[in-house]
Amino acid sequence: MPRRGEADTVRVVRFTYLAAAGAVAAGSALFSLRASDGLAAHKHHHHRRHRSSLIPGRPAPREETYKRCGPWGNGGDSVSNYLRNRIDPATRPHHLTFRQFIALDVPKGVATTPMKHWPAAGRRRVYRHEGMAASLEGYITTLAVGPKEPANCMGKAGYDWHIRLGRSPGAPERSTIITEATPRVRARERGFSLRVLDRYRRKHVRVRITGWLFLDNDHSTDLDRQRATLWEIHPVTRIQVWDRGHWRTIAG
Repeated sequence: MPRRGEADTVRVVRFTYLAAAGAVAAGSALFSLRASDGLAAHKHHHHRRHRSSLIPGRPAPREETYKRCGPWGNGGDSVSNYLRNRIDPATRPHHLTFRQFIALDVPKGVATTPMKHWPAAGRRRVYRHEGMAASLEGYITTLAVGPKEPANCMGKAGYDWHIRLGRSPGAPERSTIITEATPRVRARERGFSLRVLDRYRRKHVRVRITGWLFLDNDHSTDLDRQRATLWEIHPVTRIQVWDRGHWRTIAG
């Protein structure tokens, strides 16, 4: 397993997907959160070409150059890369239910359009929740090491871990929510281990994933087939397990 600071392997690791235990109904009720609570902007004072993409009045994510890969990544949607690559812990998160998470707004016109080209109305609606510290409880249904991505300079900085959560251990993929642990966060925080996470998956241990809300519009064709929403927790900054009546931190 990759240790802290070591390079991630190129191979994709896909663990056994548990048999479906019945479809989980996606909630439709919307919920309200104040835009001032925990929202974070992708401000970058010395990178002028993205000033039009800032979320006004929000604090900037903490970023770094990792393995000679800058926070803007290399190629793809550089604004999206910048948000994926933040390294600051998601403190004081909003604890969301599956119903609330799935009901997060995905406005028309943003699902297949790069973030820097989103229409103004759609941008305002997404920014109600984009970059908000959040946590979600559920069961790990699958684990995988992701492919080469522009945010990680096509593997130069490593590979994301895809941690799929369901409301039950055997939840079908179409009802699950994707969370992603990035190589930058894993290098800074202790405890991230695919082997350990897979043990909790196999034992059907309830987990709590904490990190930053992110609308990943690279996967619009997977919606309602391999995921319940385009919203993710990405990056993941902390993982806890339910152990003897309390939440115990195992990573982050």
